[in-house]
Amino acid sequence: MYLSSILDLWNKKIVAYEFRDTMNFELVTDTLEKAYLKQAPEKGIILHSDQGSQYTSNSYLELW
Repeated sequence: MYLSSILDLWNKKIVAYEFRDTMNFELVTDTLEKAYLKQAPEKGIILHSDQGSQYTSNSYLELW
């Protein structure tokens, strides 16, 4: 199982997470979408990742 999570560094809370049996692009984007819908961030938000292949793919970069 793979866990994708998004941590709000300001308040140290997990704002979204997803579990899957494979680490793929959809796992990452589903987690990001869930966090975005829940938090409704303003422009200028910074997202830091581990720079794995899911985060550096062209499809992921097009989301931003």
